[in-house]
Amino acid sequence: MKDTIIRTLDDGLILRRATVADSERLIEAHSDLHRDPGVEEPDERVGAWVRDLMERPHPTFQPEDFTLVEETRSGRIVSSLCLISQT
Repeated sequence: MKDTIIRTLDDGLILRRATVADSERLIEAHSDLHRDPGVEEPDERVGAWVRDLMERPHPTFQPEDFTLVEETRSGRIVSSLCLISQT
């Protein structure tokens, strides 16, 4: 995992590239984050989309195109984004 770390941040956080091993935690984080206001259940469509990006072949996307900020003590993902190349 050391080669995936982009930067060590304050307060026990690291910014790093995702790996396939992060799939379930990314699915959970994005499904929870992107649910509609007032809805308690995670957004399953977002979860399916993240799963596809992380686990299925894609012509312009690899799992390491997700970056995440991880709390090192708990392993919790506190922030994430992805860049999907359009060319």
